[in-house]
Amino acid sequence: IEPPESYLGTRLRKRSLDGFDMWTMSSQDYVEAAVKNVKETLKDSAKWKLPKNSPTPMMSTYEPEMDGSTELGQADHTYYQELIGMLQWATEIGRVDILMEVLLLSQYQACPRVGHME
Repeated sequence: IEPPESYLGTRLRKRSLDGFDMWTMSSQDYVEAAVKNVKETLKDSAKWKLPKNSPTPMMSTYEPEMDGSTELGQADHTYYQELIGMLQWATEIGRVDILMEVLLLSQYQACPRVGHME
């Protein structure tokens, strides 16, 4: 039997280190697929656009709890939840660098606002 190459969107590799065999997992394939999915979904959207250049996941001065923008409609509300789900899975499989931002925004899944989506 061949060793597995992927598991739940991650790339698996068997490696040896100091005489010990171990499995490593990479989130690269999942993240690339998720970004492609979001780009495809938003390409014809007049309402939502991906930022051209974003050096950090969230501005350090952003306070989502203070957001007073309007609540998202049903379709956008559902899409927000889908995005949060994708981001939560990405953090589970290795993208811990965005964990704080994802946890912060996941608090608003019951009633997300336009500002949370932006």
